[in-house]
Amino acid sequence: MPVAYGEIARVLSGARRRQVWVVLLAAAALAAAAVLACLLAGAGALGAGARAWVRVAALAGAAAAVLGSAGWAAATLLRTAWSDEAAARTVGAGEPGLASALVSAVELSRERGAVQATGRFSVALLDAHVAWAAERAKAVRLAEAVPGPVDRAMARARWSAWHPATAC
Repeated sequence: MPVAYGEIARVLSGARRRQVWVVLLAAAALAAAAVLACLLAGAGALGAGARAWVRVAALAGAAAAVLGSAGWAAATLLRTAWSDEAAARTVGAGEPGLASALVSAVELSRERGAVQATGRFSVALLDAHVAWAAERAKAVRLAEAVPGPVDRAMARARWSAWHPATAC
C-alpha cells in the first residue's frame, strides 16, 4: 500500500465509526419513540375499557417496532459503512468527484500488488492518484460528510433563519 493510502484509511475509518454511531442512535431513538407510542396507545385503550387482546396487540406492536428499527439499522449500515468502498461513497457523496476518487483509490490500492506484478498500469500513476485522493480526503470534515440527526436539524434551522419563506 502506498504511504498516502494511510490518510485515506484514516478518513474512511473515522467516517465508518461516525456512521455507525449516527445510525445506531437514530435507530434507538426511532425504536424508543415507536415503543412508547404503542404502549401509550395500548394503555389508553385499556384504560378506556378495551378488551384484553389490546394488551397483546400493543406489546406485539412494540416488539415489531424494535425489530423494524434493528432491521433498518442493519440495512443502512450494510449499505453505507460495511466496506471501504461504501464508506468512500458515503464520505464523497457531498462533493462532486470525491466519491469516485476515493473509491478508485481504495480499489487501486487493494490491487497494487497485482498491478505491479503484471505491469497492467503504471505504478507511479497509481501512487500519484492515491496521493491526490489522500490530499482531497484530508480536507473532508466528517461532521459534514456524515451528518447526524442533530447536524441535519441545525442545518435546517440555519436555512430557515436565512430563508423565512421556507420555514413551514
